Amino acid sequence: MAFRKKVRNNLQSSKKLLKGDVIRLFHAEQEKYLTCDEYRGKREVFIRSTARLAATSATSSKALWEVEIVKKDPCRGGASRWSNLFRFKHLASGNYLAAEVDNDSTEDQMRSKLRGDASNLVYYLVSVTNAFDHSTIFELDETTITIHDSPVPRNSYVRLKHWETGTWVHSTALLIDKEEEKPVMWKIGCAKIKEDKEAFQLIPVPTNEVRDLDFATDAAKMLKVFAEKILINQLLMNDKRSLCALLTDLIFFVAEYENGNSNDSLEIQLSKPNRERQKLMREQNILQQIFRILKAPFVEYGNKKGLQTHELKDPKHGLQQIFRLCYRILKHSQQSYRKNQDVFVAVKNIFVLHTSTENNKKHYFILSICVQKANSMEKDF
Repeated sequence: MAFRKKVRNNLQSSKKLLKGDVIRLFHAEQEKYLTCDEYRGKREVFIRSTARLAATSATSSKALWEVEIVKKDPCRGGASRWSNLFRFKHLASGNYLAAEVDNDSTEDQMRSKLRGDASNLVYYLVSVTNAFDHSTIFELDETTITIHDSPVPRNSYVRLKHWETGTWVHSTALLIDKEEEKPVMWKIGCAKIKEDKEAFQLIPVPTNEVRDLDFATDAAKMLKVFAEKILINQLLMNDKRSLCALLTDLIFFVAEYENGNSNDSLEIQLSKPNRERQKLMREQNILQQIFRILKAPFVEYGNKKGLQTHELKDPKHGLQQIFRLCYRILKHSQQSYRKNQDVFVAVKNIFVLHTSTENNKKHYFILSICVQKANSMEKDF
């Protein structure tokens, strides 16, 4: 066991791409990350444009992919080689990168150029849940002269070839979210002809970033369970304790407060917010679930046997501490971060409802200020 651990550590310290590595796929020509996200109820794969001057800094937890090497023994790891076949697992959703026939007849210059014969089918990248589907297998094609079957270096530039169809991955000028005011989602296609400029850089992701994503995804799932229990008035005493513990952990997480205890959670002050963790709170739907928890107990939001506003102050319901912790999470999540502040505008009616309860004004006043600031679009609070 110790020997295997030593081998793994030696491999990780090397510059080779390993099975299990988490990477970002950065399109070198378009300067955009390959991303998977839900849009109008469907998971889409695309490269996302950004308004940032440095495109490489526009990182997202929805652009993380785990490298899997296709082998007869799926338990075997090790370094990858150019001769290997690969799968890419989307870390946030668990889906796999794949390709399927594109029946979209919209004209695209790059697709027409790389299609070749008009009878050739064209494809586009999608995500699927079945890991053993042949459509999830890809080859890596090196962009520089290398020795055949040599290891694939981290940070190398590669062209992606879809194994089942024999087509090459390429960018397009086709927008997925074209109906939006500011569209950012560009479809990725696959065609018969290889274009040298259609290369991706394999950028390794630090392990602490992967751990943060794992925690955020699990927390969002548990918050969803608690929100649903509150909505049907099935949140038991043990559930309330567990929910308070999870909310406390989220406060420590977003505040980077590693050595606290539950008594400290409402006293923490953020001097230097961690932007990446704040972003995770939004991208992994933690903020969305917090808003659901704040709405779920009330008749006004569909809870037929729920509370009226004035009943919230009654200690027998056991919700006040939960709400205080929720608001503290929201406070830290928006501090000096305009994109998260904008999220509060859409749900400002929740804060109006809560602040109408006299006993809770001092706890919820923070968020009414947040809403005012977000409305005025100020950069910092």
